[in-house]
Amino acid sequence: MNAHGFTSVFATDLTAYLAFKESMGFYGVSRIWYLKQFDAYCTRHDLRVFDRDTVEGWVTAQLARSGRYRSWMSYIRDVGRWLQTQGHTSAYVLSDQWKAPFIRVTPYLLNRDEIERFFTAAAQLDAQSPWRWQAIAFFTLMHSCGLRTGEARALLAAQVDLDDGCYVAGHR
Repeated sequence: MNAHGFTSVFATDLTAYLAFKESMGFYGVSRIWYLKQFDAYCTRHDLRVFDRDTVEGWVTAQLARSGRYRSWMSYIRDVGRWLQTQGHTSAYVLSDQWKAPFIRVTPYLLNRDEIERFFTAAAQLDAQSPWRWQAIAFFTLMHSCGLRTGEARALLAAQVDLDDGCYVAGHR
């Protein structure tokens, strides 16, 4: 057994793959969780070769019980690619036919009353945090200037003229 609890014949490779990803700054718990599912599937079915039957068998089993989000397919595809770079030239890379479809999400938009209640609550935030004043300033800025979250976060101090109370256009 290892740090992630892998038990299949692929345990050493899966552990090395995760170490590689972590060395690049990727620490995703969902990646680990799905690879543990793959590992358990391989252990249960005594699968010993990282081939098409093994990978697509697990994907098919996973699809039978997964929800609409299927980004986990990229994890097993990435393992196959990584194995190939490590000299396992016969390792199967999940085909693009298995790519998860793009699912367009419809965001919930607040109505005027909900917007007013949100910003009123944000202005009266009573948190025991040294960042309380920043939260109030951030949400007040968003509300008063009509900024979206990403726009407010990307705003630089040099882009704001506090004396005239305006945005300095063209300044990056």
